[in-house]
Amino acid sequence: MAKSIYNDGKPNVITHVYRSLIYGNPAFIISLPVYKDGNFVGAAHVAMPMKHFTDKFVNEVRMGQSGYMFMVDDKGLLISHPNKEVILNEEVAKQYNSVISHIFNGEIHFEQYLDGIDKIYSVIKFDFHGRNHISDWYLVLVQNKGEVMSSSIRFIWLISAFLVIGFLLIIGVVYLSTVKILHIGFRDALTGLYNRNYFEQEIIRISTGRYNPVGFISIDVDGLKLVNDNLGHGAGDTLLIIVGQMIEKCFNHSDSVVRFGGDEFAVLMTVSDAISVQKACQRLHEQIAEYNMKNSAIPVSISIGWSGGNLGGDNIIYNFIEEADKSMYVEKEGNHLKYAVLFKEWLEKYGQNYKM
Repeated sequence: MAKSIYNDGKPNVITHVYRSLIYGNPAFIISLPVYKDGNFVGAAHVAMPMKHFTDKFVNEVRMGQSGYMFMVDDKGLLISHPNKEVILNEEVAKQYNSVISHIFNGEIHFEQYLDGIDKIYSVIKFDFHGRNHISDWYLVLVQNKGEVMSSSIRFIWLISAFLVIGFLLIIGVVYLSTVKILHIGFRDALTGLYNRNYFEQEIIRISTGRYNPVGFISIDVDGLKLVNDNLGHGAGDTLLIIVGQMIEKCFNHSDSVVRFGGDEFAVLMTVSDAISVQKACQRLHEQIAEYNMKNSAIPVSISIGWSGGNLGGDNIIYNFIEEADKSMYVEKEGNHLKYAVLFKEWLEKYGQNYKM
């Protein structure tokens, strides 16, 4: 028989499941041809007890509490089942007739009421492509419909949760990217304060007059060129950072502290009358005086000018800026020589030991 099979060109043979004549247990045989010098000389047969096949393959797969697998052949007989007593049992096979008919009709997914329970069946056909000499096998996955529905609901909730988390992550990434872009576009790289781009946007916002009265403070760092020339630009950058930090400490979060570039800073105050603006300038002068008294680092000196009032009509913010700048430059003319003397004294006392 083996010779006639392999002479037909079959590469191997898987028999149908049969009951062993010796042991009475269900089994099947896998047969492989043996050739010598291109000639068929015999066949190697391996008998596979279906009990072991069921234990190692079918019973290893569980789906929830009710799910299990079984196998049928093209005669409608159960050839593998968690309950080994039903294997090759023709009486039991009759009870599965309604299921078998769906399988033989080529249905791969169907619902069937059996044993008093609605069950969902999924079928996979083993296609041996002509290598199986005797029969076709079908692997069937079974699960109670109620558990499938419950699992589907849990799956939907799980997918929904993942979608929500994914959506939140996307929002987070977009938000962080937006913040980063805004930070790059509206922040000064050295001091971290707002820059001119931000200031121009703020001007548009407050020009409606809804934030009256407004105040504008123009600030210039004295002696930055002296520091750069004598100690290097690194020391000058350190001085600018320190000044920026002190300015920021003297104003509220609603006030916009801006570095225009170089040694120029400004503060835009909203809903602030003249007295509030003057007090803020005084706080800044006192902050710097205290810093110079307590620190042996590079001395700090700034020139300040301010202006303010209600926006509207002929009053525009640029008028306040121009007025504040004029006031600041008047103060700076007097501070120029004062800082030169102060810095020279500091160099003589601390300059040799100064490290950035």
